[in-house]
Amino acid sequence: MNEATLGSVYELLNDYMEMGLEPMRAFVEPGSEAPPPFAVAAALGGIRSPTLFLSAEREPLQASFERAAALVPGSRRHRFPGTHPLVTPERGRDYATAILDHIRST
Repeated sequence: MNEATLGSVYELLNDYMEMGLEPMRAFVEPGSEAPPPFAVAAALGGIRSPTLFLSAEREPLQASFERAAALVPGSRRHRFPGTHPLVTPERGRDYATAILDHIRST
């Protein structure tokens, strides 16, 4: 992340910031006492379409990646090396390639 990409990163994370720490913690941290803002597990468990979960080695929401993917039957996972391409615009091709590979395989 740098000064040129800061605005994009802020927009990407704005929803999380507006939701507040406690509702996020409810899904991200196993065993949290905070109530989730909605029934995430039930919603994910109802997905029956080919689904790709994207994460990265240095991802703030890493703890929820496997938990969320495990709730969607037959989902696929892709973990980018380093940081997520969404916060590194020059890695956009990596992001697009992962998605295109998923689409082509379904």
